[in-house]
Amino acid sequence: MTDPRLAGKRYIAVMRCSTRGQADTSIDDQQRLIRRFADDNGMIHVDEIRLEGVSASVAENLNRVIDGLIKRKAERNDFVAIVVQDASRFTRVGAGHSAKLRYDLQQAGIEVISALGYMPKSDYGEVKDALDARSEEHTSELQSPCNLVCRLLLEKK
Repeated sequence: MTDPRLAGKRYIAVMRCSTRGQADTSIDDQQRLIRRFADDNGMIHVDEIRLEGVSASVAENLNRVIDGLIKRKAERNDFVAIVVQDASRFTRVGAGHSAKLRYDLQQAGIEVISALGYMPKSDYGEVKDALDARSEEHTSELQSPCNLVCRLLLEKK
């Protein structure tokens, strides 16, 4: 989907994967997807942040990144948006953490754009963001070692 409202927006691409072993493929795949989305919408690439081996299930990991982006915005003012592949690349701590980060970024004049499942601004955008964040938190919980073992044991019965 293209959105003329995005044309000319200067953005920083943010790519993240949980383990360094995923970095060679996951980060590059995210980068290509984000670039294609941004190019299709006439956005201007400013920079990129590659977070290799950074779990989005640990709030402090993303808090530091967001603090750095807000600091850069205040010092350089060279971008207006960050583009991530999807909600799972942003945070997996939950809807509350996602809302806090989005609010902090919004207050600094930074928009968060998810390339997959992009929806133009609407009255229900924040609801969609919260549902996406909750969905990713749940997916992360299902992938925890404890839950994986439980699922494998249940499947064997």
